[in-house]
Amino acid sequence: ESVSEPPIGWPIVGVVSPSSDPIFATYTNSLMLEFVLGMILAHALTLRPAYFNAVAGLYLAAAIGVGFALIADGPDLPAFLSTGIPVAALVAVALYAERRNRVPHLPFLLLVGEASYSLYLSHGFVLAVARRGFAQIFDIKLTATHLLFITVCVTASVALSIALFVLLERPTTRWLTTRARGPLSLLISRVSGDVVVVREAMAPAEKGRPPV
Repeated sequence: ESVSEPPIGWPIVGVVSPSSDPIFATYTNSLMLEFVLGMILAHALTLRPAYFNAVAGLYLAAAIGVGFALIADGPDLPAFLSTGIPVAALVAVALYAERRNRVPHLPFLLLVGEASYSLYLSHGFVLAVARRGFAQIFDIKLTATHLLFITVCVTASVALSIALFVLLERPTTRWLTTRARGPLSLLISRVSGDVVVVREAMAPAEKGRPPV
């Protein structure tokens, strides 16, 4: 339990008492709470469909409330509320559609999903290199430049993440799973087990029938 307390408690501290200190700002960033939203969704997938539907409905209702608040031009909302909750609702709707067999089975998108952690870690480097390159070569004031920048960054980031996943992340994970000992072995087994449980929860949709 003590491991889960910092991601939930620290961002609240950051909202109540913001600081310009870079270390403090990093660990109290409300982005941590967005990870918690994803963890709740993943856990809900392992439970009965009714529980997942309730969580998805709660996210959707919260996103609608955030939308009304933004339309009303109210006070500035933290990023966790203005973007985190709507994105979590979008993911919840997509997962609901997948559970109901409303989403086509596309192997490439599944591969991108498997490589999402590599994408999360590596896309910043792609953006940094592309930003400098585009600033020197193109007129950054043109709309066409922005569209090209987005296209290049998305394509390069996905390609790099898949390469890192296939060549580094997946082999390393397999090696650690077979060679690790002690607490590290228990940790890897626990994470792998959670992934298996989530995949089993999604199995009805993959077999072509909606869950009960």
